[in-house]
Amino acid sequence: MENYDENRLLIEIAHLYYDKNLTQAQIARKYNISRSSISKMITKARLLGIVEVVIHDEGVHPYRELENELKEALFLKDVICVNVEYKDLLIDRLSSAASKYLARKMSNNKVIAMAGGRTCYQIASGFVCSLPFDDVTFVPISGGLGDKYRYMQASAICEMLAHRSGGNYMELHAPLVVDSHEAKKMLISQNFIKEVFDKAKNADLAVVGIGGQDRYRTWVENYMYKQYKSLQELDEAIVGDISYNIYNKRGEKIDCKWHDHLMSLDLNEIKKIKEVVAVAGGVEKADSIYTAIRCNYIDSLITDVNTAKKLISLAR
Repeated sequence: MENYDENRLLIEIAHLYYDKNLTQAQIARKYNISRSSISKMITKARLLGIVEVVIHDEGVHPYRELENELKEALFLKDVICVNVEYKDLLIDRLSSAASKYLARKMSNNKVIAMAGGRTCYQIASGFVCSLPFDDVTFVPISGGLGDKYRYMQASAICEMLAHRSGGNYMELHAPLVVDSHEAKKMLISQNFIKEVFDKAKNADLAVVGIGGQDRYRTWVENYMYKQYKSLQELDEAIVGDISYNIYNKRGEKIDCKWHDHLMSLDLNEIKKIKEVVAVAGGVEKADSIYTAIRCNYIDSLITDVNTAKKLISLAR
């Protein structure tokens, strides 16, 4: 009987608070009890299931169900989906969502590693921060692409993000590809490069793009091992890349000299970063993204609706 009376009181108070829009102070005066007691009763009503708060965010965020389905299907930490009607707008929409996501993550992540490439450049160029984060440092995970593509190299992206957020940045004074494996070993041993790579390896968060199968020929043409009899055979072996590390369907680095000359964190080093967020879309990249997720190279994903559906299909 005592529980019945208490529940009736909780229901009455809930009606006054949620339906009649009375304040807690007004309800307290009505029942001649303290406002803090009313606050506790309102909380208890929610805990007991007497009151259920439903947030109707379908119009603002219509893909919550799809995001949750993808998270569960592929055991991802976080997923954000955007709708893209025209392929030409894909990178713009993805990078815009990623810029907002990064701004939200900065309060809890003090060292943020950034990959190079067009997508990460778009994220940086569209980044807006309402508060300065002078305790955040952006760190590149790969070397430079030369003067023609300087704006897309990881160091330039980190510099732009630091200026836009009021944070700090480090630069990696090295090219993306060096002339020999010996040159790579020598450069990596230099303190001014080792310090940057060590900082990136221990980052709280990394943001990367994922490349598809359509951009490798010019990269690896001069770095092939003899076991690939033709460029076609190499193309068939390639699935995707993360920070210029090219991998096959098993998620293994392609066995070619490219990686012996590449100045970037490798896949296993990227994998060990606390959280790796990939920004990638387009159904033609679904296999590349799926392999990266399956091999645990990435933890969170920002993608488009059609690619998300394709990934769920692959998971099944």
